[in-house]
Amino acid sequence: MKPHIDNIKKIIYGHFKEAPISIEYIDMGVMTYKYRFKIKEVDYIIRVFPHTRGYIAAKEYDILKLANKNDCKVPEVIITSCTDDVYYIIYVMLPGRPLSVVLNALTKVELDSISREISENMHSLSGITFPGYGSITDENKLKRSWLEFLVENIQSNFNNLINTGLFTTRTLENIKVFMEENSQVNKTSVSQLVWSDFNADNIIIENKHLSGFIDFEGTIGGDPLLAIGYLFAIEGDSLFFQSIMGSMNLYPSFDKENVIFYSMIRLFRLVKHINEPLPTERSRVPILNFLKGIDPSIRYINNKYHYHGAR
Repeated sequence: MKPHIDNIKKIIYGHFKEAPISIEYIDMGVMTYKYRFKIKEVDYIIRVFPHTRGYIAAKEYDILKLANKNDCKVPEVIITSCTDDVYYIIYVMLPGRPLSVVLNALTKVELDSISREISENMHSLSGITFPGYGSITDENKLKRSWLEFLVENIQSNFNNLINTGLFTTRTLENIKVFMEENSQVNKTSVSQLVWSDFNADNIIIENKHLSGFIDFEGTIGGDPLLAIGYLFAIEGDSLFFQSIMGSMNLYPSFDKENVIFYSMIRLFRLVKHINEPLPTERSRVPILNFLKGIDPSIRYINNKYHYHGAR
């Protein structure tokens, strides 16, 4: 349930010992509730987690502290706590606006320049490592290897994929073969930070330069290139995605097959929630409308196995 504004003001006063000059609800994002407030001319964000996911607040705080220490472009985090059963983190608001808001006003040269800054920040984040593989913010135990994480997600969710009724039997057979083959190829020996909340809403731009990334509740330990597949799953082959791919010179071995495989991993991990409301109690957008890159991923897979029929 969305917290009442009076509760938010009480939390702010408890930490800063003064009332905010201003406070407003930010109606963007679907996994948490955000409020912008001002204290002594400094803008802050309080990010409130639904009660069922309150445990993530402290974990995201720890991730942001690590990123701050590594000089990554992320918000300066102030505190995490729980007050009156409200779990939250407070951080200094990054200056600028979301890339999704300014994207259409950018020239190709400007977008490509920003994409290079995004890739560099992702590379800096990947310098943060973990002792195991999988969701860093989830309550489940980390896996011993990246392969174990991939295989478990594929095998445990394949029946959920079947039950959606979105794909023909032949397409499902092709997906299964493709995922099994690629899970054996996509191996990594170091569990690096994967920013799996990679999308234009979570990238803050100021004066046509990267201000930083926000929202790390979905952080994974593993192959940082998973984030590129996740972006493709959201964007499809958009101008933004093409610009990001053009900036990926830091990862010369990454190719289209990796993109498709990792975009499908995103589908596999989400499909079990297809009939559930979002943590903020909003209705979910139909999954193939939300994940615009899945239809082109399916076409790629079917073409690889010489099937040109219905999805």
